[in-house]
Amino acid sequence: MSIRLRNFLKRRSAFKIAYFIFLSLNMIQIFNISIFSRFFLALFSVWGMLIMLQEYLVKRNRNYFHNNIGILFCFLFCCACSFIFNWDNRGPYNIMALFYYGICIMVLYINTHNVSAYHNRNEIVSVAKLYVLLCTVVSYICVYTFLVQMNIDLNGRNGRIIHIGVWENRLFGVFSSPNVGGTFFSIGIFFSVYLLYCIKQLHIVSRYWSFVCWLNQLGAIWYMTLSLSRGTWLSFCVSSAIAFTLYKIPSQRHESMFNRILKKTGMFIIAAASIILCCKILKTGSIYIVNMKNAHEVVSQRIEYRNENPASENSSGNGDHSSGSEVTSGIDISNKRFGIWRASVKLALQTPVPGVGNSYYKYNSLSEEAQSFFSSNERIMIEWSKGEIHNGYLQIFVCCGIAAFFLYFVFLFLSLYKVIIFFKNRPCIHYRNECVCLFAVVLYILVNNLFETNMALMGANSFQAVFWLCSGYVVSICNIRKRT
Repeated sequence: MSIRLRNFLKRRSAFKIAYFIFLSLNMIQIFNISIFSRFFLALFSVWGMLIMLQEYLVKRNRNYFHNNIGILFCFLFCCACSFIFNWDNRGPYNIMALFYYGICIMVLYINTHNVSAYHNRNEIVSVAKLYVLLCTVVSYICVYTFLVQMNIDLNGRNGRIIHIGVWENRLFGVFSSPNVGGTFFSIGIFFSVYLLYCIKQLHIVSRYWSFVCWLNQLGAIWYMTLSLSRGTWLSFCVSSAIAFTLYKIPSQRHESMFNRILKKTGMFIIAAASIILCCKILKTGSIYIVNMKNAHEVVSQRIEYRNENPASENSSGNGDHSSGSEVTSGIDISNKRFGIWRASVKLALQTPVPGVGNSYYKYNSLSEEAQSFFSSNERIMIEWSKGEIHNGYLQIFVCCGIAAFFLYFVFLFLSLYKVIIFFKNRPCIHYRNECVCLFAVVLYILVNNLFETNMALMGANSFQAVFWLCSGYVVSICNIRKRT
């Protein structure tokens, strides 16, 4: 038994599956308990370190020197130097976050099947099956909370109150925000599409899973429709459109390029129209059920975010609530993000090389004279965001400076360039389509990081893990030299 256990612990595939599923469960607030999370993350950190040492020292895996890993090491080093330079009471957490981030890169991103894309497919298939199954269950639980208008406040980690259910007619479900839930289920949709491809074309997954995949897609779209998350839908549409463009429809050689493009366009329009119609039916039906049960209208059709007028903050203390000071000056489609970005970048430009660490702590440590250069609205945005800039790329620049920002973009550029070259070389259709399915997940997270901070500099989370897991498989497929 001990030999089997040792062999199990040595397998990177076992680590990948266990680590990713744990992080996926940890995204659900009722499982996100501080003591529970820290205990298992400590175990995974030790496990990941042992695997890396074995791969590097015993197996001498040369892939640790490929795929621009050196650039990522330099990026992590710059981030660590910045956090040390801007040391605050979150310093130990930030350093530990970089440590977990390094484990994600070294264990999830590194793959050995640069000769045959079929070598380790069981890893990604197993992850996709477990994730889709989890998404299917959680999506219908979330939808149920909307239909019954469930609202529960629980004592969460670090003394925070976590909200489960519906807020402002927006479906949170069991997640911390609609965008987090939307990202969770969007990834589930792309994984279910990958499984459906494996069922139909590769015949490596049981056909019984097709029912689970379609059920998952219905529940996921249902949640995304009720969550009213603009960032989710924009990211989903952009990544889906690019995936449709890259997808190669099986066709005969004599078929013209125009006909192939026409087929792709037609398929995309049909799929988009079907999703829009499905969303319309699900939203209308859900609102009707809720309002019928409550005998009056309790759910509106849409939510409008309002700009917060700084004058309202200045006049709130004297009780003057004139029409000019109401928080109804206009619709803010970004939900305060534009204001947070402007204020955070203005703060970071004071020390662009080392960054500012946490912008909230940095601002409060400034002198009164330095704080006077910020407008009242900028001060409000910094205080309100508490260091969460809601843009993964700006977060790197603001927290860690321009050097880390540059290195991160160099890595992304070189990796995307490798993908572009792969598709230009017209690879085997199975390699191509499999790469498209997984690349759609990577694209979604890259686009979604324009509105949220869920991939870098946040310790360990499932979105970060799925990014490195899928991008590792994409890069390994792109490394295939032999065309079949």
